[in-house]
Amino acid sequence: MCDQWVEQPVKTRSIRSFVVRRARMNESHRSAIRDHGDTYIIGADELCRAPLDAFPDTCGPRGGGRLLLEIGFGMGHATATLAGTWSRDAIVGVEVYPPGVGRLIAELRERNLCNVRIIRADAVDVLEAWNQETPVDGTHVFFPDPWPKKRHHKRRLVQVSFLQSVYERSRAGSYLYLVTDWADYAYHMRDVVTESGLFTVEDPDEEGFSRPRDWRPTTAFEMKGLAKGHRVRELFLRRQ
Repeated sequence: MCDQWVEQPVKTRSIRSFVVRRARMNESHRSAIRDHGDTYIIGADELCRAPLDAFPDTCGPRGGGRLLLEIGFGMGHATATLAGTWSRDAIVGVEVYPPGVGRLIAELRERNLCNVRIIRADAVDVLEAWNQETPVDGTHVFFPDPWPKKRHHKRRLVQVSFLQSVYERSRAGSYLYLVTDWADYAYHMRDVVTESGLFTVEDPDEEGFSRPRDWRPTTAFEMKGLAKGHRVRELFLRRQ
């Protein structure tokens, strides 16, 4: 079943916030999905019923931790790092790129981490399917596709409608953490946050962006951006 999953295209809406790249799987990624995908990969139907049923009782709210959502985890290094640091928290990672899914599963197995589950789907669809009786404690959107051309701005994930979906599926006092190295997208994020009125910016600087959280791991996309001289801007938001 998981071998078939590797090859199948992702079903998406007509306007999507990501590019479905042709995946070239190495054997390590492929075998991780083939041998362990049934443990780590979950479907939207499980979110509709009870997200926590996919996790051991020792992590997440049932184990005294939090339920976190990581949207677009790329190759998964930052996700695995946080899972190791926050072993009592349950993390649902959303990613459409099969090599990233395979690499994250391989790292979770290598580090003996059981507190991450993965969904290969459009993040908007995941939020729509989420069981609102199990609210999220924190949502991470690290370096989403910036869609830099003006005609593509409608494809950007962070819009007022997205913030509304996160708000409705999060508990009071939860956080939303947005990070990008594209200046135009950063200002767009800041403006839609203000427009929505649903979240407040914590620890703002003179431009209205948040100062970095010291617990956020550096991602591969971040390193590429820094190498090009990009400035990273962050919004650490608290739900009203």
